[in-house]
Amino acid sequence: MGFAAPILGLASAGFGAEGSIMGAEGQSAADKYQAEVLDREAQYGALKATQTNAMLSRNLSDSLARIDAVRSASHASAASPMTAEVRNQMDYLGSEQKEIRTTNFLEQSQLDESQAAYLRQAASTAMMSGMIGAGGDIFGGLMKFAGGLNLG
Repeated sequence: MGFAAPILGLASAGFGAEGSIMGAEGQSAADKYQAEVLDREAQYGALKATQTNAMLSRNLSDSLARIDAVRSASHASAASPMTAEVRNQMDYLGSEQKEIRTTNFLEQSQLDESQAAYLRQAASTAMMSGMIGAGGDIFGGLMKFAGGLNLG
């Protein structure tokens, strides 16, 4: 009976160590998955920025062409100061809108990439933490085992 307690203590330490490792693996897998999700969202955000930029460029070009058509239909000179001012204002507003929307998508994309990198690091740290915890469980069990043996 005197030998059973140290062995049970050692077995308990082994189960504790395995639990630490399994917990760390679970956390690591969750962090890696979330990092992959954020990577996909970052790629999609960059794509949205590119598509939005192209769409708003086309819209601006169409708007400027309509201004030219209206001014031409009213027999206004394309070189008139009024035509130039209307075109400049439309170009400014369209370019500003395009810049704001594109930048917002790119900023979110960069944030997603940054969070993904953090989660990959957290996954690595979780595994290291689990291994250290498992080592502590094993050494603690060995101490109990050695202390439970009557070597004298």
